[in-house]
Amino acid sequence: MHIDLSDAIKIHARVSRTRFGRAAAKKRALKTAQSLRAAGDHAGAAVWERLAVEIEAAEPGKLRPASKRR
Repeated sequence: MHIDLSDAIKIHARVSRTRFGRAAAKKRALKTAQSLRAAGDHAGAAVWERLAVEIEAAEPGKLRPASKRR
């Protein structure tokens, strides 16, 4: 089984959302991207920025709890 970068980003986004919550996970990803960019790693920063976008995206097939549906 081969996992490409897009798959890895989706997996990491799902784990991050679950572990830290959507807002905190996005903040952590953007902070890492900023650190990498400051260190000159623009390719690495771009990957972490893609992760932040994926974290923000709604998880497909996931239903909201009944209390939040309205």
